[in-house]
Amino acid sequence: MVFVPNGSAYRAPVAPDTIGWATLSPTIALTCTAFIVVLLRLYTRKELIRHIGREDFLISLSMMLSFAYMGIVAAQLTVIKKAVHKAPDGSSPVTPAEIKLIVAGQCVYLALTNITKASIVTQYLKIFNDTSYRTLQWACYVVFTLLIFSFTLVVPQHALITGSIKKKSAFAHDRFQWQAEQPREERHQQPRKDQALRYLRAVNSPAKPSILFARHASHQAQGRANGPKNSPGRRLGAKKTGEQFVVPGNIIFRQRGTKWFPGENCDMGRDHTIFATQTGFVKYYRDPAKHPKRQYIGVAFERTQTLPTPPNAARRRRLGMLAVPRKEPEAVTETPVQMQGYVPRPVPVVLHHQLPSLVKMSLAERQKESEDALHALEKMSEPKRSRRGKIIVPKPIHTREGHGLTMTSNYMFRETNAEIGRAAEKAGVEVRPFVRGDRFLAWRKTTARRIRAAEKKKMGSRKGGKKKNVVDGKPFHSHNDYWRDLPFYSALSKGAISVEADVWLINGTLYVGHEISALTPERTFAALYIDPILDTIQRQNPTTRFVSSKDTKNGVYDTDSDQTLYLWIDLKTDGPTTWPAVLSALAPLHDAKYLTTTDGKTTTRRAVTAIGTGNTPKGYFLPQDPATPSSPRFTFLDAQLSTLNTSAGINVTSVITPIASAQFSAQFGKVVTEGLNLTQVELLRSQVSYAKSRGIGARYWDQPGWPLGTRNVIWRALLEEGVALLNVDDLEGAADFWESKG
Repeated sequence: MVFVPNGSAYRAPVAPDTIGWATLSPTIALTCTAFIVVLLRLYTRKELIRHIGREDFLISLSMMLSFAYMGIVAAQLTVIKKAVHKAPDGSSPVTPAEIKLIVAGQCVYLALTNITKASIVTQYLKIFNDTSYRTLQWACYVVFTLLIFSFTLVVPQHALITGSIKKKSAFAHDRFQWQAEQPREERHQQPRKDQALRYLRAVNSPAKPSILFARHASHQAQGRANGPKNSPGRRLGAKKTGEQFVVPGNIIFRQRGTKWFPGENCDMGRDHTIFATQTGFVKYYRDPAKHPKRQYIGVAFERTQTLPTPPNAARRRRLGMLAVPRKEPEAVTETPVQMQGYVPRPVPVVLHHQLPSLVKMSLAERQKESEDALHALEKMSEPKRSRRGKIIVPKPIHTREGHGLTMTSNYMFRETNAEIGRAAEKAGVEVRPFVRGDRFLAWRKTTARRIRAAEKKKMGSRKGGKKKNVVDGKPFHSHNDYWRDLPFYSALSKGAISVEADVWLINGTLYVGHEISALTPERTFAALYIDPILDTIQRQNPTTRFVSSKDTKNGVYDTDSDQTLYLWIDLKTDGPTTWPAVLSALAPLHDAKYLTTTDGKTTTRRAVTAIGTGNTPKGYFLPQDPATPSSPRFTFLDAQLSTLNTSAGINVTSVITPIASAQFSAQFGKVVTEGLNLTQVELLRSQVSYAKSRGIGARYWDQPGWPLGTRNVIWRALLEEGVALLNVDDLEGAADFWESKG
């Protein structure tokens, strides 16, 4: 409220949008919270303690007064909103109804506070039975009650609402002036109610014209008392009025948020301050074409100019200069004598060479220059030979008409752009021709994809919802298989058809481990591989009355009994000394006729194929004469895949090595995330196809295992090109990859 000397009370200007039921939300939230607490208290007293006392009735009465106070506040907001909407500037006189609501609300609030304290005092009196304490507590409660009601009667209500005790003097002055106008006899004889009504009428009488604000001598003096924290330059609001002259950098409007947006020749700083970027005059305007609701601040070059500038209007440039209007060139007219015998023809203009000007030439000179220019163009477009004898085809000369380029049938101007689209053709990949608008083809692809997904889901589960307890053989090589929790059995559970063991010959015993420091007495070659493999194959080939022959050849997998298990033996110690011990360790499998054998010309596949690698002596396998077949054996050699097509690999045949290996990183180098490039794919394809032509499978080791996307892309490429075994460290990931069909 604002008090003026004539005794009238006016409300300070308030925006109507800020008054609403949202203002009542804190009161509603607090009242509802208190109501829930009171309900919980009453429930505890009645159901658990089964005793209700005076303090419970007092707190219930206080709760009812809280709801009454909330209703008074809501009514007061409604009255204020109606009064503010009627006033054009947001300020209006305080009505009698509003004053009554203020007084009633304050009284109800103080009453409910007092009753709440009384409930607490009553509860404490039950807990503490000491007479002195009870006397002291009642005394404090009486003082508290008197203080509250004396404060209500002494201090004016409007001072409590506005929070300013300084305005009490103006209130007392108005009351004294009203009492002075009344006769002394009437002043004491009138009832107090009539006196209050007369006072309210005097306070709310129509206001006389008065100044509600003070003007200062300068803009700087307005913030002198506030100190540097709230100086004139720091306060929010407009710093430049409409049509005020500004230069680049002048601050036009300070704000917190985006009430105003920068328009033409203005910009916004990081603190949403709008400043000028050009010299001109400030304009506040709206631009419905840009945004229907936003308000803009711009700078016009002329005081009479209006913003926004029409889209097709002439604009000034940044240098403050108008664009120079272009003049149409005057047509050159020639006499009939000069035009005789002239045949119009296009004259090419070469941009890369300085040709003579054709503007001021006679007819004969123009024809001669035209013929010379055409001859020069033909000569420049002829292929030339460099000093080294290389033929150089010059690039097409860009002329003014068509730029010297010809569009080909594939809608390309340059040959290099056309070659990009032939990448699939060069790689030998058949691509289905794209037909625009062929929705039937798109529907068929989507349907086929859904059918494959349904079949995959059906194969992965059965009625019980569990996967089938059947393991299929997969072209996986369990690299460093001895590192797993259960060597051989872990690979067998994931479907690997190849395992690897690093063996060390120490004191006549073969131990398994990657390093010599990792060897233990229990981890022998026989305990980890020979005995488990022999036991598994014997279970696959039982001796029963249903088996007519003891010479069965079932492998380790039920679903593919003909699949052989590749057992790679990597010799870590001296080859000539260790290899005889390996042959002795393989004797139980050989005696049981479970090992693949060869007579030097043909190979007899059986349940297990033993392959030596590492320090395995190659002389044991390779014959001295290529025409001479190798001796009969039950083991094979791991040959180098990269040397099969060289003189070093001419003696290697399928009876010597069923699968050849190569280091992936040494052959292909670094592989990017997208997969193998064309050069790497061609090398992979050539090595695998050449090995297949000689009856030898291919295996690559030392493949990247991270990131998983790159690993899967490489696995997919190797399988597509037809490698025999996929070198795998992560059996779980490889099995998931295989189940998802890559």
